[in-house]
Amino acid sequence: MTAHTPEEAMERLRKNFYELWKVLMEVRADPSVVHEWRRAPKGSLEWRKARQHEQALMVFEVSINE
Repeated sequence: MTAHTPEEAMERLRKNFYELWKVLMEVRADPSVVHEWRRAPKGSLEWRKARQHEQALMVFEVSINE
């Protein structure tokens, strides 16, 4: 398979993993939220968003490197 541009990778993420894409869009709007999410108590919505953010970055990386 060929590698995708960052724009193509984001579009694939939006189509196939919408919840992960939404988290990346939230971080794009305000990068400081990631630090808040990482400090949140385990099990909270913010904690889950931190995990989703990590997952989104992994999926994005795979998409641009495949």
